[in-house]
Amino acid sequence: MNWTLLLTAALVLVTILYAYFTYKILLANQAAVRAMREATHLSSRPYVNIDCFIEFAPMVEIVVYNSGKQAAIDVQIEMEPEPLGTILVGTRTLQFIEHPIAYLPPEKRVIELMGSFTEIEEANPQLAFKGKIAYNDRSGVQYREEFTIDLNHRKHAARLGRPDIGRELKDISATLENMARDMQRVVRAAMDK
Repeated sequence: MNWTLLLTAALVLVTILYAYFTYKILLANQAAVRAMREATHLSSRPYVNIDCFIEFAPMVEIVVYNSGKQAAIDVQIEMEPEPLGTILVGTRTLQFIEHPIAYLPPEKRVIELMGSFTEIEEANPQLAFKGKIAYNDRSGVQYREEFTIDLNHRKHAARLGRPDIGRELKDISATLENMARDMQRVVRAAMDK
């Protein structure tokens, strides 16, 4: 029996096994590096969100905000049905839908007053909106995400804050009219004396 031949064959076999396991380790390391790069990208990218808030009842605000770690560029929003703002200038398309947001830094928000809950419900009885947000990061990578805003849960919720603005204005008008009438009575009574 030739020990040299047997030892050489064993050494060749060990070398082949060593090369095979080294290759498997290399593949596993490459996968780990890819996963780390993806995790780093996901943790440092912009995340643009949209939601409705009813902080000062019954007024509804639409808020677009970047909760990511990087600025969002050219933020474009589409919504169906298109929400229409109703405050001050009559019914109008919301500005952030009509005009893209050129630059939205991390942790910043754009807020637009949409209108009173009652007006929104009259214009959109289903109280739900679906849409898409498209934006880029500083490297030019484009993100496109879908969203749903559902205000139905707020329909019968107790609201703290002011009553409906229309009702409030009518109450103020009635109070002013009563004050004017009372003042006229005081003036007449003073003149009659």
